[in-house]
Amino acid sequence: MANQRISAAGRKRPPGSGSLGVNQLAVTIVRAPLYRSYRIAVENGLRAALWFAIASTFFVWAGWSAASVSLYLVAALAGLGATTPNPRGFTAVALIGAPIAAALAGILEFIVLDGADAFPALAFALAPFTVGAALLTTSHNPLWSGIGRVNLIAIPTILGPNNPQTYNPQTFLFTSLFVVAAAAVLLAAQMLIPPVSGDKIRKHLLAEARGELREPNQENSDTLVEATFRDASRIGQFLSAGGARDSHGLAELLSSFDRSAMVRLCNEKLMQLADGPFAPLVHQARAAMATRDAATLRAITRALCENASCKDSIDADVVACLVLTGDTIDQWSGTHFSRKAI
Repeated sequence: MANQRISAAGRKRPPGSGSLGVNQLAVTIVRAPLYRSYRIAVENGLRAALWFAIASTFFVWAGWSAASVSLYLVAALAGLGATTPNPRGFTAVALIGAPIAAALAGILEFIVLDGADAFPALAFALAPFTVGAALLTTSHNPLWSGIGRVNLIAIPTILGPNNPQTYNPQTFLFTSLFVVAAAAVLLAAQMLIPPVSGDKIRKHLLAEARGELREPNQENSDTLVEATFRDASRIGQFLSAGGARDSHGLAELLSSFDRSAMVRLCNEKLMQLADGPFAPLVHQARAAMATRDAATLRAITRALCENASCKDSIDADVVACLVLTGDTIDQWSGTHFSRKAI
């Protein structure tokens, strides 16, 4: 996901030009990346595979030849549930919404359509049910939102549009039964193998935040704005996993992000001196920040203080950032370094 901002280039317009030419526009791409925890994703994926295996085993053991509809819905419900903070809660809502979807599909097929076999009739008849379900998905209430998502999938599945339409009540009843059975079997599988708990998700997010502060990812080239978006998405994931009740963990997470932001800001400030006479010190300072070597960073800060001009605002900003970054690294490693040493 990315946002684009168009800004005028610094080039002057030629005299007499009435408008800004296309070549005089510079397009700045501002990315808004979202954070994804691979460890949490792997655990969720393994659980989803086990849920599907349990459902498949049950339907094979039952010997239902038309159970392919149920397996399709098991996979769809498990996938939709993975996008919510509470997958098992979403499946419970799906179990409530499946009979509602069956009733609505019955009204659509046997009352609204009632033997019609033209595609325009199908489109006009299906539109209110689809639009209504889509509007429900925008609700902030998890119950209504979940019912809307289930109806978007289950109503077309139960209806099974075809040309010509069979309008067979027996097929309708069996399909409705399999839709309800899919939600019920998936909920039973999730009771046997629970989804990743909120406590575990919060622990993983905290552990990853600590790890990034100790050993930053050298391949991560996010800018300050992009890194802020990533951290904001991680805070949202932490709160979705019950982080509002974990004040200590939330405070630690925010503190880790503040310290990481300080290091990133210092790195960006150092780049302003990368082409000047302090280029060797800049490269050494960046290497020290990458390895979290506070002692080397303090020595570089002293050298920069002795040689830089105190009247230069850029030099002063860089020195201040280096001091704060050294304090941040020392505090994180369990030691405290006083600024009076510089």
